[in-house]
Amino acid sequence: MVHADDRMRIVLVEMRKSEWKLSEGDAAALIFRTVRCFRTRFRCTFNMSYRVFRLHMKLEFARELLRETAFPISGIAYRVGYASRRKFDLAFKKRFNETPAECRSRYRELRQN
Repeated sequence: MVHADDRMRIVLVEMRKSEWKLSEGDAAALIFRTVRCFRTRFRCTFNMSYRVFRLHMKLEFARELLRETAFPISGIAYRVGYASRRKFDLAFKKRFNETPAECRSRYRELRQN
């Protein structure tokens, strides 16, 4: 029998492989649960909704790309699911209290020192 924590690990692995684009419905289907049951289990496990968790992880992934690659910021925004650079900048600033450009610049300064 598969334990509930193992099911959530499966979801996390698949979310990461999809670069955080796995929909809530697809995640529920992956572990053979209804969306309603999945929502309840996810919230109990992570203390936040799937949507909020996925948003946080997408922005963490974007921050990792900003730090580790030379990809253009607009390309990173698109890669993590934002059609608009402006909306990406706003979400990033709300989450990390700095714009993507500031984050990249600050990280480059730290690496040079």
